[in-house]
Amino acid sequence: MLTARGVLRTISQWGAAAAAGALADAAEVPLAWVLGPLVITAVFSIAGSTPYAPVQARRLGQIIVGTVIGLNMTTEAAASLLVWLPVMVLTAIVSMLLAAAISGIVARGAGIDGCSAYFALLPGGLTEMANVGSRLGARSEAISLVHALRVALTVMIVPWAVVMMDTQADIGLRGGPRVVLDLPIVVLLAAAAVIGTLVLRKVRFSNPWMLGALAAVGVMAGSGLVEGQLPAPLLWLGQFFIGMAVGARFKRDIMRRLPRLALVSSLAILFMALVMAGYAFAIKSLGASDLESLILAVSSGGFAEMTLTAQMLHLDVALVTGFHFVRAFAVNSLAAPLWCWLIKLGWLRGSQH
Repeated sequence: MLTARGVLRTISQWGAAAAAGALADAAEVPLAWVLGPLVITAVFSIAGSTPYAPVQARRLGQIIVGTVIGLNMTTEAAASLLVWLPVMVLTAIVSMLLAAAISGIVARGAGIDGCSAYFALLPGGLTEMANVGSRLGARSEAISLVHALRVALTVMIVPWAVVMMDTQADIGLRGGPRVVLDLPIVVLLAAAAVIGTLVLRKVRFSNPWMLGALAAVGVMAGSGLVEGQLPAPLLWLGQFFIGMAVGARFKRDIMRRLPRLALVSSLAILFMALVMAGYAFAIKSLGASDLESLILAVSSGGFAEMTLTAQMLHLDVALVTGFHFVRAFAVNSLAAPLWCWLIKLGWLRGSQH
């Protein structure tokens, strides 16, 4: 429970994070309301004063983002994803094998065990990778650190790269403004998002908060029941909570204990981003989608962050969502079996340092 001093500290830290988001937004920084709070929260956290970032806030942010993305899921957009499904599956496999290959180098360079390096580099959910990895002998703090670095570095670099590539990119404006939904419709969408979340939680689906909201609102948008966008402050709030959640993962004690891992894994993450960008260029010839959308779709950034970037730049949101959904499902389902298979092949050494 927060004390009076804790409340004042939280207000000042949240205020600084919000100010950073507003300044980044004014400067037209891609994904400003994620990046600004992320950086400020990480600075506070590394300095030893981790801001209060409750899991409930992160989940609320995911529900808001899921609602935003769901409003883009028209019937035509969803149907077009069937053509890309084989490529989505291939991309998930490529990203997993790339992470597995690099994990051996990271393990040796950072002085950690192969199991921890493997689950840390896989582009899956942090909670899922930490839970599965821990059962197989991995260090959860190493997984947490690398996953935070992966999302943070990707958010800082990939959106900028996409904007620099796309000469027509006008953040938040390209494609024309959409109608802002009235309050009664927003309330209706919120109810649908909550119901979708509860349903996916009931069946123990991965990331039910974002995907439940996305599915429920996507059905409404695809059927033509609703069309438009959420009020901007709601979108900023969702991004704000997600940015703070990522920044709060940079714990001071972990950074002190694992400085080599932070450095080596950062280099590995950047290398993997370059490889996947080249992969996006290679598969560009397979379909009519633009290269910018494909780079976001195959990148190892977080589901919410990359789909938000596509939303803000008016790229192919459905395509990015489809790729990240398939990858998340594949990684979270196959991470442990792939590890066991690699151990049997002798490719990676389990828990040796």
